[in-house]
Amino acid sequence: MSYSPPVQGFAPAHDGRRPAALPGLAVLLVLHLLLTVGILVFDLNRAGADYLKTALGFSTGPFVQESVSFYPEDTAITVALLVMIIAAFSGRGWVRTGGTMLLMLGAYGELTYLVRLFTMDGGGWDAFAKPATPVLWLNLDILAQLVLSLVFALVVLATRSSAPSTFGGGFAPVPPQPGQPVPGQPMAGQPPFGPPAFGAAPAAPPAAPGFGQPQPPAGPGFGGPTPPPPAQPPGQSPWGHPRPEAGGGYPPRG
Repeated sequence: MSYSPPVQGFAPAHDGRRPAALPGLAVLLVLHLLLTVGILVFDLNRAGADYLKTALGFSTGPFVQESVSFYPEDTAITVALLVMIIAAFSGRGWVRTGGTMLLMLGAYGELTYLVRLFTMDGGGWDAFAKPATPVLWLNLDILAQLVLSLVFALVVLATRSSAPSTFGGGFAPVPPQPGQPVPGQPMAGQPPFGPPAFGAAPAAPPAAPGFGQPQPPAGPGFGGPTPPPPAQPPGQSPWGHPRPEAGGGYPPRG
């Protein structure tokens, strides 16, 4: 039965850097929110507090008859701006993308409104600025929102190279738990990893018991020298019978 240490996991690396330009983007969002709420304050001042239900979309009453008014869709934009502002001050990097998309959608409507205002019949500067109250101030509010939206997008575009990724620059190994070996280091009782130094002979592995150990001198039998035959007594043949001349063997035939 073999045992191998558990494989070390990997976790997303986070470099700890704050996404670029978030404080400045948060300020732009706050200014945009104030301009949006300013239109609602103007409508409430003209139509009374009951207009709040109409502006929020909970009533079917008439809207304020001005070129610029606060509509129920502006309520959704206001809530989204509040969420973006809180996230920006909390260091959330997704505000860069989310805020750009939100403000660019609003900027399209603001731009088309201003274009129609100057190109329609009877339009032009008089339609934009007269009377000064409230037409000029409301149109200046729309123009300011358009400018803030474009500035927001330009800041995001200019700082995108310095903004860190949401998931960091890669994967970092999880620190080893107590009792686990550190990756890249040998376990206790094992030789270090890596090839031997140049010019040095590699160390011989330890021999297993029973192999490679010095053996005792071999005795008679397998692997040892053959002992010489025992000495023969005088007058005896090599086969153990007495020689004829010594009076042994078979008697001579007649």
